[in-house]
Amino acid sequence: MSNGTPMKKSTPMKKRSSQKSNPVSGKKVQIYFDSRALEIINRLQESSGSASMANTLRDALAHYDWALEQIENGRCVGSFAPDGSSIKELAILRLARKST
Repeated sequence: MSNGTPMKKSTPMKKRSSQKSNPVSGKKVQIYFDSRALEIINRLQESSGSASMANTLRDALAHYDWALEQIENGRCVGSFAPDGSSIKELAILRLARKST
């Protein structure tokens, strides 16, 4: 339908990036977790009071990283009973295999 004014030529729309711009350097990843892993994440999120699964996973990674660093530096990582009567050492399989 024309009313006497010429039609504007359409320009192709730019594709939007699927990732939102993030001021913090990083990368969005998509991971499939089975039901057992999701139960653990949900339990950790609830017991820690974390605001999101993403924050729970970031915290878990930070703790894992710290534990690996301690073990790589020759230290032991473990848990202790409040009265000191029981000590349990953390065994991380990747490092156990690496050192043998």
